[in-house]
Order: sequence, then structure tokens, then C-alpha cells
Amino acid sequence: MFPDSGSGPSPGKEVGSGSSADADSGASFVNRLPAVYVGSGALITNAADEILLVNPTYKPGWEIPGGTMDPDEYPRETARRELVEELGFEIVPGALLVVDFVLVRPERPRPNIMYVFDGGVLDERQQAEIRLPEDELSEYRFAPVDELDDLLVGRLARRMRAALRQRRIGGTADLENGYAPGAARRVVREGTGRLD
Repeated sequence: MFPDSGSGPSPGKEVGSGSSADADSGASFVNRLPAVYVGSGALITNAADEILLVNPTYKPGWEIPGGTMDPDEYPRETARRELVEELGFEIVPGALLVVDFVLVRPERPRPNIMYVFDGGVLDERQQAEIRLPEDELSEYRFAPVDELDDLLVGRLARRMRAALRQRRIGGTADLENGYAPGAARRVVREGTGRLD
């Protein structure tokens, strides 16, 4: 039960006693809560509906523009800041397309909540304005959807296909490791896929 759940005080317990035991108990409760990494990125395409990918210098593989949330940011603010840092110009994030909960994995000892916002369609002039931070990103490219599985880890490829679908039909996709809710556990149980 959460302390602010509205259940009221326990019988016989003085409310707001302010004892150090109460403070220690509250701190202990908060310290036991699960911590998560939060990241925000954007689906950005060209006129051919190819997805903008960036190649980080600090790890293998391609990513979408975006990054980790700072403690004083909301997810949309993170996306906006990261797009400026990584592309060199401002893109105002549009609709929230995807929220993806990703379980703990060897390289990330905590779960992740990943947000994908609509970053729009870049015309040729905007594409020419892209300026990557050399210490963070080595190159960018626009990739057709049918190449995503070869370029991205599985969960990110699934997430970006869902983002494209949501852009077309509207609304936000609720995902678990890039799968529809419940499907990730079924895939592992049945051995028909991976959570990568």
C-alpha cells in the first residue's frame, strides 16, 4: 500500500507524530521502491517514410535520436533537449506514439520506460541542417522499415514499427519489450522469439 493511498491512519496511531521512527520507516519504504531508467526519443522520417537512425560512438549499433531523462525533466522535455543536442536544431516533439516498458537485462540492471514522440517528416533542407555531435554520434541515415531488424536491436525495431503504425492510425501504443502487452512473456515461454 502506498502512503498516500487514502486509506487513512491506522487505529490508535497519532497522525503526524513526526517521530524519527516514522521518518525512517518512510525512507525505508521509498528505498525499496523499484527504480527505472527513463528515455525519450523520436520517430523522424523523410518523405519516403524511412526512419532517421543515428550511430553512437560509445556503443555498437544504431539508435533513434533521443536519450536518457535528466532528473528535472519530463519525457517530452527530454526528447526536445536530446533532439537539439544530437541533430543541431530544434524539433518540437508531437504526439506520444509509444510507451515501452523494458525488463532488466544484463547491460541495464534496472527496468526502462521508453517514450517515442512524433518528430515529424524532415524535408531536404532540414536534412541538410543535421549537425551531429562528433564525440557522441558518428553518422546518420534514413532506413526503410524492412531494414530495421538488421540495424536495430529487436525491441527497438518492434518499437519503431509500432511508432510508425501509431502515427498513421493515431493514439499511443502500450508495449512491453516492443511487444503488445502479454506477448513478450508468451514469446519467451513458447520459445518463438526473444526479448532483445
